[in-house]
Amino acid sequence: MADTVRSVEYQYATVPDAPGEVQRILSVLEDRGVNLLAFLGFPQGGGRSQIDLVAEDPAALREAAASAGVTLSEPKRAFLVQGDD
Repeated sequence: MADTVRSVEYQYATVPDAPGEVQRILSVLEDRGVNLLAFLGFPQGGGRSQIDLVAEDPAALREAAASAGVTLSEPKRAFLVQGDD
């Protein structure tokens, strides 16, 4: 596979840094048919973590996140680089 670079929309959420919380959110997204192109999570401190979500269909991501009780940021732009390792 040739490397590809494209502009994508992503959104992030700040969530409790608790065991199983991100898995709960990702399970809801999966159950609602959201196809994630990329995902990144990291601790912010103070018992909170940030998760960045790049979905194939950003509108589906917003709907699924709302059903999971997750507040997303305003849409942001990023470059997504895909290719062979």
